[in-house]
Amino acid sequence: MGEIRYIISDASKKIDVEPHALRYWEEELSLNIPRNEMGHRYYREEDIKILKNVKLLKEQGFQLRAIKMILPNIHKIETLDAKSMLLLRNELNERVFELESRQELQELQVVKHKMERQSESDCSNLIHLDEVRGDHMSINSGEGAKGSEEKEQINEKTTEICSANIEKKETELDNVNTMNEEIVNRQDKMVQFKSIMSELIINALRESTDDLAGNIGKVVSLNMAKELDYQFREKEQREEERYKHLDETIRAFQRGRAEIAASQSEGGKKKTIFKRKELI
Repeated sequence: MGEIRYIISDASKKIDVEPHALRYWEEELSLNIPRNEMGHRYYREEDIKILKNVKLLKEQGFQLRAIKMILPNIHKIETLDAKSMLLLRNELNERVFELESRQELQELQVVKHKMERQSESDCSNLIHLDEVRGDHMSINSGEGAKGSEEKEQINEKTTEICSANIEKKETELDNVNTMNEEIVNRQDKMVQFKSIMSELIINALRESTDDLAGNIGKVVSLNMAKELDYQFREKEQREEERYKHLDETIRAFQRGRAEIAASQSEGGKKKTIFKRKELI
């Protein structure tokens, strides 16, 4: 008997999720879903089993990046009891939280560094261009009053553009720094929360009976789970806001470069006119 293959619509019915969820999980989890001769996905029984376990973990509150960490052994979750599942979820989601926070900080630092370097480079190029313009004006005007006046106007315009560009970059960098602080504060909050929970457990073990300590441990685990769930819901909202801020920052950065490029282009045209005058 040949291998049974399911097209995506049939697979989604067997797993009880929408087809777009299967595509999303495939991408996020780097699943090796085969294609047929037409390039269309098809799902084997082993693929269906893995995806059912992914769905089960998602329903238990696991993040996709946490699921990816245990993907090679995902079949073993079927043997876990509720308590073990809760402990595993908290541990993996916490690890994902820390990894993503570090990654966000690194990405923001890279953006900040690029913006600082580009701002310096753009202004340096513009100043150099204006020096060249000034030299041509001096040659054509014979260092006359008119040439000096035009040169001074160009210098003022250059200073104005650079100042505006620097001010804009400082605002954008302030936004990046604010986002950095939010990530660090989030990490500190999680560390403090873990410290408080650990202290409660230790005190319970020292001062109470085993039953009471066990009950407190359950309450602490529940509180930890609730806190993590809250943190991740909050994180998803911040993630959307972060992409929005980054998009606005990049667009503003591109507009600033476009203004400088336009100014440089205008200077190139004037330079050509100066050369023509010299030839005449």
